[in-house]
Amino acid sequence: MTAMDDEAAALRFVISVQIWHPTIDPALLTEAFRRAPFRCWQMGLPRTTMRGDPLPGRWPQSYWVARRRVEARRDFLVALLEKLAGLEAHAALVARLLGEGGDIQIKVSLPGERNIGDVLTAETMRRMAALGMNLDIEVFPDMD
Repeated sequence: MTAMDDEAAALRFVISVQIWHPTIDPALLTEAFRRAPFRCWQMGLPRTTMRGDPLPGRWPQSYWVARRRVEARRDFLVALLEKLAGLEAHAALVARLLGEGGDIQIKVSLPGERNIGDVLTAETMRRMAALGMNLDIEVFPDMD
């Protein structure tokens, strides 16, 4: 393996679509997007950890997140464009969710120990704004 291969293997990021909504049943989002969520919950149900251990209280709103870990790539905005195109195909649902008080964002999680970057074009920002989308970018020093 060459140094370039080592560098490519170390590149990684996580891209997610996160949806918060006052009351929606997350099963409706799973059906609409034809994708199983990484995690979800419905408003009013008892809170739990990711392992299912009980937490105090009930969920104050519904939540649904689908995520994908991408390896050996640094062009995270290509993955963002794929997610954006998927949401544009469901523009009516996105508008409904936002109109009912929901929030939708594409999240990019980047490793802090690597130089990784990309360019968010004006066209991509326009497309996201047209849908009412937010972009969340986080850097994690120990992202494994």
